[in-house]
Amino acid sequence: MRFNHTRMRGFTLIELLVVIAIIGVLIALLLPAVQAAREAARRSQCTNNLKQIGLGLLNYEGALGTLPAGAIDTPCGGFFWATSWPHQLVLAQMEQTLMYNVWNFSIPSFPVPAGCPFPAGYDPNATARSLRISTYICPSASPAQPPYPGNNYVACTGSGPYGTQFEYAANLPPNGAFFHRSTTRLAQITDGLSQTALFSEELVSDGQNAGHKGDVILISINLAQMLTDAPCNNQTSYYSQSNWFYLSHYLGNFYNHTRTPNNGMPLNCINTNQGWNPLQGRIAAQSYHPGGVNVLLGDGSVRFVKSSIATVPWQSLASINGGEVVVADQF
Repeated sequence: MRFNHTRMRGFTLIELLVVIAIIGVLIALLLPAVQAAREAARRSQCTNNLKQIGLGLLNYEGALGTLPAGAIDTPCGGFFWATSWPHQLVLAQMEQTLMYNVWNFSIPSFPVPAGCPFPAGYDPNATARSLRISTYICPSASPAQPPYPGNNYVACTGSGPYGTQFEYAANLPPNGAFFHRSTTRLAQITDGLSQTALFSEELVSDGQNAGHKGDVILISINLAQMLTDAPCNNQTSYYSQSNWFYLSHYLGNFYNHTRTPNNGMPLNCINTNQGWNPLQGRIAAQSYHPGGVNVLLGDGSVRFVKSSIATVPWQSLASINGGEVVVADQF
C-alpha cells in the first residue's frame, strides 16, 4: 500500500492552523477575565488602604477627641505652607510612626517664605516631602512623577464648593468632616457614621499641566459663581492635582460632592480669585476602577459607590449633620 505523503502533510498543516486558531480564541476569551481578576485584586487593596486610613482617623478621634483638622496653616505661610493636615496627622495611628516622626510640625511643609519667623528658604521637611507612602497610593494608579509622592485618597469637605468657613457664598460653608481649621467630633456626625463620607479617591496628575485626567482648571471668579459648573467649562489653564498628600486644599487632599463620582466635566476646577488659596472648587471623586469609586464612611467601612449615583443622595453622603436619610440601595 502506498501513502500519499503530500496529502498527509496538508492535513497536518490544516490541523495545526485550527489548533493555533483555537488557542488564539481561548487567549482572547481568557485575557479579559485575567485583567478583570487583577483589577478586582487591585480594587480590594484600594479598599484596604481606605480602611487603614479610616482606622487611623477613628483612633485619632478616640485619643484626641476630634478628627484631625483639614488644615492648620501658619500665620505667615498661607495655605501652601500649612503645618499639618489629616494625611500627616494620622500616620502614627496607622502604624507609620517613623513616617510621622520625619515631619517637623512646627515648620511649614514647603520652604519657608519671606516674612516667617524662620530664615527664608529654610526647608527641614524636604526629605519628608519626597517619601512615598504606599497606603496613600491606589494600586490601580500610575506612579506620580518624581519628586512627588502621589496621593489617591482625599478628605471630604462637604456637598458644596467651599473648603473654608471664612470664604463662601449663599450660606454654604463647608458641611463635611474636613475643611480648613476643622475640629469635627464623631458625635457631631448626626446623620449617622455609616451614611457620611470621610474620604474617597482622586486621580494623580501626570504633572504636565496639559489638561489630562487628574489636572484641574484654574479660574478666577467671585465666590457666588462657584455655585454652578458654568464658569468651569471651556477653560484652558491647567494645573496638576493630587501629586501631594501634604497640600491641605483642593490641589492636594480635599474633594467635595458638587459633582457625582468620576464626573470631571471633563476636569475639576479651582477658583484662585481670593489670592492663591485653592479652597474654592468643584472637585469630583475620581478613581481608576471601572464604574465607580471607593468611599470611606464614618464608621470605618468602605463602600463602592457607582458613578451613576443620583446627585441628591451623593450630596447627602457628604454632609455630617444635614438631617438627610440615605437608603443603602441609593449608593
